[in-house]
Amino acid sequence: FVYSFQRAVDPATASPYAWYMEYTKMKNAKDIVAGKKDKSELGVKAVDDHTLVVELDTAVPYFVMMMGHTTVKPVHQATVEKFGDQWTKPENFVGNGAY
Repeated sequence: FVYSFQRAVDPATASPYAWYMEYTKMKNAKDIVAGKKDKSELGVKAVDDHTLVVELDTAVPYFVMMMGHTTVKPVHQATVEKFGDQWTKPENFVGNGAY
């Protein structure tokens, strides 16, 4: 999830849903999207293999519901790095969907 969240706010990725990450109020998301801070400064970290900690700039009562959006779904880092913008092609795609 850390890689996916950082990828979503990274200006180099030019994600069309980067604005959504700003609305989550994750720490530094707005500044990262604006190119003022590095994606590594996003308020998200994996404490261990089963624990994700997300730091927010302000309380967002509906934050958990926002985590159901496609923008915050995990992407397979090794696949993205290997295939670049071709990672979503059926022959390359690695997902974790319901089917």
